[in-house]
Formats: sequence, structure tokens, C-alpha cells
Amino acid sequence: MDIRMNPEEIWSEYQQLTQYLTENDIYSIVKRNEKFYGGRQWDGANSDSIAKPTMNRLQRIGKYQIASLSSNDVGISITNLSGQSSDGLTMIAKEVKNVVEQAKIIESARLMVRNAFVDGASYMLQSFDPDYETGQDSKGKIENTIVDMTQMYFGNPYSNVIQKQPYIIIALRQYVGQVKEEAKELGITDWDRISPDTDDNYDDDTDGKLCTVLLKFYKKKREDIALETTVDEITGEERTIEKVNTVKTVHFIKCTKDVTLIEDTDLGYTRYPISRFGWDDRRNSYLYDSPMTSNIVNQVFINKCYAYAHEYALKSAFPKIVYDSVKMDIDDYMDNSEIGVPGIDLLGKYLDFSKMPDFSTQVIQLIDQTENEMEKNMGVNDAALGNVKPDNTSAIIALQEAAAVPLKIQEQAYYEMWEDTVRNLIDIMIACYGVRLLPSESGEITAVDFDQLRGLNYRLNVDIGSSAQYSEIAQMNTLNNLFSNGAIDLETFLEVIPDKYLFGKDVIKEYVERQKEAQQQLAQMDQTVNIQ
Repeated sequence: MDIRMNPEEIWSEYQQLTQYLTENDIYSIVKRNEKFYGGRQWDGANSDSIAKPTMNRLQRIGKYQIASLSSNDVGISITNLSGQSSDGLTMIAKEVKNVVEQAKIIESARLMVRNAFVDGASYMLQSFDPDYETGQDSKGKIENTIVDMTQMYFGNPYSNVIQKQPYIIIALRQYVGQVKEEAKELGITDWDRISPDTDDNYDDDTDGKLCTVLLKFYKKKREDIALETTVDEITGEERTIEKVNTVKTVHFIKCTKDVTLIEDTDLGYTRYPISRFGWDDRRNSYLYDSPMTSNIVNQVFINKCYAYAHEYALKSAFPKIVYDSVKMDIDDYMDNSEIGVPGIDLLGKYLDFSKMPDFSTQVIQLIDQTENEMEKNMGVNDAALGNVKPDNTSAIIALQEAAAVPLKIQEQAYYEMWEDTVRNLIDIMIACYGVRLLPSESGEITAVDFDQLRGLNYRLNVDIGSSAQYSEIAQMNTLNNLFSNGAIDLETFLEVIPDKYLFGKDVIKEYVERQKEAQQQLAQMDQTVNIQ
């Protein structure tokens, strides 16, 4: 497939893909869902004369499911499947954990779950800043950016497989002045052609100061020449052979509608640096559906019922005065809320009070039933909300498992998002890190050449949430048992135990070493005395 690199051609591709989202009502659905989740559920309603109560059940359900899926516990391990030493992979796994912490990827993952619940899907773009000072010869750090579903465009919109896309376009809305300054720094001569553009799909530009910046990613074949040294079995002579490896690497172009900011650039990655979390996938499409979309009509019904109930309560709280307009003239003494009726009563009454019928409790019952059914349809049951009382430990476990069942599919998608993210991080490290100094298992600083990991056959294991937590607990229990049974000594125990489980670990290690040295000195003195 020929890759288009001209800004006008890329803009044309972008317009065609936006049409695909428009045909599927994605932009309007996302705008409406964002309003309802944020509590702006009466926008556009012509009902200024009555109160507009908002009982935001959608947000409550969303916050519960977001908290259930997202977790702070992430465990990463890498196993070498080629039979070689895995010491370097252990250090790389630690470096990946450091990147996850420094780039705040856990926080970004939580935001992705929130965006997926409201919009349908959310994406994370990993990038490399080559100018960041690390205190070593090799510079640079990995960063991440959250990308909304309405900003992500797949070259083949009928497939949701990221790595098999012919190209991917990310659309960003930025201030024109900011883009012009970037163009000047990059040495672009026609920077003055950058101008504001209107985009009906976004309501972010009221002053005409924004323009659309497009990032296009695609893969191209590249031939890498590696020198391989072999030894002749007969003569014993060494021979250097050029070995050509053909690989596909990710390329990148950055442009506006009329101006190219960054020309075709080989990033050196073998994977698109993009990971995704989607809620409910669509068949034969890269788009995803939000659980909010089909339940907004229920939220509207609940709000309307409460609005009518409030209005009825306000109007019927106080009885109305009814008087005989033939016998009485009280306009000067009342506030025009009374009702005048000629010949109000044959028995001679001059005035009376009217009372409206009592409010039907069936309305409240219908509201409660609608709320309960909506929660069940969205996977939030009584067990999940803790509205049941377990009788024993087995019942507690059963309730936990029952509460987690409705989110099993989303849980698997969350795990896949993390695995893709970690694979992308390793891919970027191999391409950009070079030689870095990392601490080994023994605490020594070791130089690791990340380029040597290219093509390595490894297995990645990412433990998330309760599984990672239970794994750590099991490891600690095993470590305690080994030490209690005398299988390992105190020095090994202190070396292996994580710092977070033993405060002041270094101080204790120094104390144990001093005690050991003192005992050795005493033992030497005893031997000297015995010899004399």
C-alpha cells in the first residue's frame, strides 16, 4: 500500500475517516454522554418554569466500575525463552516499572477506564523525549499521552487490531500561535501558511484560534546489516559475514492542513506505540460502545419523574382559598392566588379551602424500579454495592466472585491494554535507550545495552490488581517460611525482602554486618587463646 505523505493528501484521508465516525454518530454520542456523566443533563430543555433536579445515577455506576477495574497493583516479569541468562531481563523489568511510575501510566490507565466508560474507548500514545537529561551519556525518557476515541483514526476502520493497521492518524487541536512557534523552531520556512481551521466535530474553538495538527504513523520495510563473525572448522580462520535482516519499523509524519512540520521520520519501533482500552466492541469496526449510551433514556425518565414530583409537591403543599365572588370582594386583601366562584355554596358559605389529591406513591416505586433495573443492566448488582449480608467466609467469597462477573470482559480488555503498553515500552527502550546504567539484583551498577535485546525471544507476564497483590503476599509467606525453617540465613532474607515491607532495611543490614564481624573477631580471639 502506497503511503501518502503530502499534507493535503493526509488531510483528505483524515476527512474521509471523520466521515466514517459521523455516519456512526460517534461525535454526537460522545458529546451527549460527556454532558450526562458530568451532570449537565438538562441542557437544551425548554422548561424554565419548573425545577430541574438531576439524580445522576450514571455517574455513580461509572465511578464504581472505574474503581473496580483500575488498580494501583501492577507486577511485571520477563522470561527469556532462548535459554540465555535472564539477569538483564530482570533489570529491564525493573526499568519498565520505573517508567510506569515516572510517566504516571497508572494514573493515565485510570483515566482511560473513565473515558472508555463514557465515550466507548480511550487510547494511550507512548513517545520518547530524546533531550531529557538522565545524568548518563544516553539521554531521553518515555512519556505518555491520553488520546480520545474521537481523535484516533485507523486506516482500516473495519478492523480493531492496532498493529495490523496500514496507518493511524491522530488529530490534535492546538493554538495556531503555538504551532507556528514550533514550526519556526523546526526551521519550517512557510510557517506563515499555518492558519485556523474550523471543525464541526469539536466545540472547542469559539474564537477561531485553533488548528488541527495531524500525526500519521505507518510502517515501512527496512534492511538492517549486521556483521556476524564465524570460525572455519577446518582452518580455524575467523570470517566476518554481512547478515541482512528485513524488518518493518514505524515511521511518523506531523503536519497541519497545508504545512508539514516533521518530514518522514523512522522512529525505529517495530510496534505502533499505541495501546487501547475499549468497553463494548462493535463487530467489524474499530469503534466501541459506551454502557451509558443505551441507558441515557432511563436517566432522562428518572429526572423527569423527579421534576414532576417536585412540581406537584410545590403546588399542592398549601391549600387554595375559594370564595364566593358574588358575596365578597377581597381583591384588596389577597395576593391573587385565591379562586373566586359565584355562588360557592348553597348553605351560605362565604369562603372555603381546596385540597389537591395526595401524591401517588406508585411514581416513586416506578423510579426505584427503573434505577434498580438500570444498575443491573450496567452490571452493578446488590452484591457489588454491598447491599447484602453474607453469613460466613464462603458467602463473602461467593459474593465477591458474583460482583466481579459482569466486568469480566472489560477486565480482560484492561489486562490486554497493560500488556500492550509494556510491550510498547520495551520496544521504545530497545530503539532509543542505547547503553544505560541500571542497578542489578545485587545492587551493583551495570551497563545494559538495550539494542542487544532486539529480536530476543521473551515471554511477558503482567500481573494486575488482586492477582499482583496476592502474588506478593504468597512470595512474602514463602520467604518467611524459608527463613523460619532455616533454609536461608538472615543476610539473604534482608537482601531479598522488598524495602516497602521493612522500614529502615539498610540500617538493619549494617547492624547485622557489624554483629557478624564482632562475632568473627571474638571467634579469632578464642582460637588464639586456645593455641597459647
